[in-house]
Amino acid sequence: MKKQYQTISSFHSIKERYNTYLIDIGGVIYDGQNPFKNGIAVINDLIKQHKQIVFLSNNPRPSFYIEKQLKTFRIVGSYRMVTSGDLLHHTLNTTLKHKKLYHLGRNRQHALLEGTDVHLVPSPQDADAIIVSCFVEGNENHALFDADIENIIASGKPIYCPNPDQLALEGSILRYPSGYFAHKLTQLGAHVTYLGKPSRILYDFITYLHPDIYFDKKTTIMIGDTLETDVLGAINFGIDSLLLLSGVTGLHTQNNSDVIRQSSYQPTYIMNQLQ
Repeated sequence: MKKQYQTISSFHSIKERYNTYLIDIGGVIYDGQNPFKNGIAVINDLIKQHKQIVFLSNNPRPSFYIEKQLKTFRIVGSYRMVTSGDLLHHTLNTTLKHKKLYHLGRNRQHALLEGTDVHLVPSPQDADAIIVSCFVEGNENHALFDADIENIIASGKPIYCPNPDQLALEGSILRYPSGYFAHKLTQLGAHVTYLGKPSRILYDFITYLHPDIYFDKKTTIMIGDTLETDVLGAINFGIDSLLLLSGVTGLHTQNNSDVIRQSSYQPTYIMNQLQ
């Protein structure tokens, strides 16, 4: 029997239970365009209380790009950040070092590989491995990369996806990130290494990147907006989770609690927005 989540209306009702907060960004502190003032106020309050804050994002860019954005949101004080982009760069410098790579998404994700010494090739057949970072906006043709996907499948090369999200919030609409296309590849029989939530690889990478961080899983919680990545990732890591309906899951399900209850991935708590 699935454990029933608890619906809460104020974050203050649970904040004393936890010392470490893993916090997603999109759908939690901004909608892909504009910041959520109430959520930012909650996080600034946690920082003032000397809670351990780690922003944990499936953004495929390294964290220093995202930190610039957080400064514009006026988040102040001490926190850490780990992104799928950080893990991608680490993978490029270790597992994929000196490998020939085909990058599906290079025309849209210009800055993704900046600062790396990679050897890009023009086709999957010429590559040792493939990076999938393409995305489409909600109003674009979802079959835009179907021919590329067929070529990648035919190549049989290992595939790495630095953003496992299948949906992302962009104001009041949904974007289809690289996880959407990686999922297509998986359905067609390809093996994809996902460099982000819900895989434990990103959670374990936190302490690799920041060795001074200590996790007591009983007092650690993941705050996110997506069942399939944030909540499932927390389950995989063995910690509690707070699902906010201010992002992807809320918009995708139109806040239908029955849809969430029927999910295989149940959060510990649910609330409308962080406040």
